[in-house]
Amino acid sequence: MRLMRAAAGRKATIKVLRLMASGDLETYRRVKLDGALMASIEGVLQSQLEHHLDRRLKSLAFLHEMRM
Repeated sequence: MRLMRAAAGRKATIKVLRLMASGDLETYRRVKLDGALMASIEGVLQSQLEHHLDRRLKSLAFLHEMRM
């Protein structure tokens, strides 16, 4: 059961990322994202940014620390 939820979460993350990439802002604004999905999307985007910039984002890590 746990594995099925994880797979469903990954599918949802990919769907939202595809929607973001499509540029359909009106549809994206109507999408409701729960905390777990938002965290997953944020993690993917952070990883992509760090990969393309070839460095760690210290300011983003600081903001995450402040959030806790």
